[in-house]
Amino acid sequence: MSIQRVLIVDDDDLSREFLSEAVRSLGFQAESVASGDQALEKVRGGGFQAVITDLRMPGMDGIELIRQINSNDAEIKSVLVTAHGTVQSAVDAMRFGASDFLLKPCTVDSIQIVLERLNHSMRLEHENEYLRTEARVSHSQQIVAESAA
Repeated sequence: MSIQRVLIVDDDDLSREFLSEAVRSLGFQAESVASGDQALEKVRGGGFQAVITDLRMPGMDGIELIRQINSNDAEIKSVLVTAHGTVQSAVDAMRFGASDFLLKPCTVDSIQIVLERLNHSMRLEHENEYLRTEARVSHSQQIVAESAA
């Protein structure tokens, strides 16, 4: 599995448009909304593999949005973007399930690096799950053999 659709969540029109265009220029599908509540509705509709959200928004902030997304669907990767980055906000974001953290103003290159890292992480997680399943199946079977000795 890899990232195909990305949801952009930012209350600032210019930031939201920049992030959407940057994600599209990298070959991903992007949809955008202006609030955490709208984002939760979109996520419940399904089909998103990643969410890029601003930290500071009216109503639900980015950390609360990430927490709620992870409690409903832990497979969706989330990235917190903020102009007000502190070590504490990065730690809080990661503790509540953010996969990465970007500082504004971010560049298309930094977004590309993050999305590539998320894709790699998703592939490894799915491969790991597949290998665990295969290991369980192979351990449950007994080896039976015949030998002249």
